[in-house]
Amino acid sequence: MSKAKSSKSKAEHKAEHKAERKTAPEKVAVKEKEREIETKVEVLKSEAGFAKLPKNLGKELVLGSLCAELVGTFIFTVCLLNCSGNIIVAALVMVVLVMTLSRVSGGHINPAITISLWATRKISGIKASGYVISQILGAMLALVIVTQFVNATPVSSTTGLAASVYTATELTGQWRPFFGELLGGLALGLSVAAAFIGRKNSMESGFIIGGGLLSALIIAALGSSAIVNPAAAIGLSAYTFSNWWTIFTYAIAPVIGGALGAWLYKLLQWDVTGQKELTEE
Repeated sequence: MSKAKSSKSKAEHKAEHKAERKTAPEKVAVKEKEREIETKVEVLKSEAGFAKLPKNLGKELVLGSLCAELVGTFIFTVCLLNCSGNIIVAALVMVVLVMTLSRVSGGHINPAITISLWATRKISGIKASGYVISQILGAMLALVIVTQFVNATPVSSTTGLAASVYTATELTGQWRPFFGELLGGLALGLSVAAAFIGRKNSMESGFIIGGGLLSALIIAALGSSAIVNPAAAIGLSAYTFSNWWTIFTYAIAPVIGGALGAWLYKLLQWDVTGQKELTEE
């Protein structure tokens, strides 16, 4: 019986071996076809321009975070338009929005904040671009909706005047408004870096950034309409293409100031922590 079993097992092994030899070329052919398909797909991607896109694009551009920035900027701009750009209202609204959205998107609500965090390498360039686009769309949407509400408002029976949408005051001068927004952006960048680089919780970040925005607006009011937010400036109709200084003042100056403020905080923090490490050693 044992001999019969051993002979059967040997026969089975031989049959399996022959089957494997027959299927081996088939497996090789299947693998070659898979490689051909992969190469064709890569060629199509490169021709369409998708090969240049990073693989983690879906992780960087999360729809929920982008929508949070859009909605947050929309609410912020609507409040500014309805309160005639009151700086105290702006600071309080910023506190609430940062505390509300910090765990969803970080609660930037401002391209100057987003770009300052990108400059200090706290977020990627892809995420920063998505956030800035969402913030601009939110401010534009706020202007459209508030304009529709105002246009539907009846004429005042006492004054006989129709309601109008609040707009930023026209720039007077060139360098004074620019440096006002630049210094305001510097103050805002310091507070943003303190909140994000210092890894504060939602409540602390809200009060730090809200307080920083209040101080930034007070400083910027020395020379400009005190906006310190390139996206909200769209909603406040601060940009006029007939005067390029409005773009330099309200779009570029806060961004430069915010990045400088964030890097200044990072430099100060590095100096303090470096000194502590040296003394401990």
